[in-house]
Amino acid sequence: MPNPTALALDLLERRIPFCLATVVAAGAQAGVAAGAKMVVPLDGEPAGDAGRAALTEAVRRLAAAQLTAGEIRVARLSADGRELPERRSRRVGDLEPHEVEVALEPMVPPDQLVIFGAGHIGMPLARLAAVLGYEVTIVDDRE
Repeated sequence: MPNPTALALDLLERRIPFCLATVVAAGAQAGVAAGAKMVVPLDGEPAGDAGRAALTEAVRRLAAAQLTAGEIRVARLSADGRELPERRSRRVGDLEPHEVEVALEPMVPPDQLVIFGAGHIGMPLARLAAVLGYEVTIVDDRE
């Protein structure tokens, strides 16, 4: 199984969407420590684990779904992989011994916009596109 950090860097460089799953809280008997990470690509083999096999598979499934949804979420699970209702409060120590909370963060590269010409339309368009979150490239024959 590949290293999660190495896989994440590779996917970012190749502009391939993935979901980063991080255990943010774990009960004493959950079988995983806070800080454990998994990288779940849109297509391909995930890297990392979340402790027990059933929990790792549940996190993989939730991460894939969250990647499609495109929003950050904190999921609460039992150590055997069952999804539990979200907590209303976030106090340290609120978890039961067999519970885990996992942050699911979709990593999706921004849309790209290539503008040909840096004239009176191209430059304002580039500024607007950057404000809207596009990765902008301007091609122009002037210096």
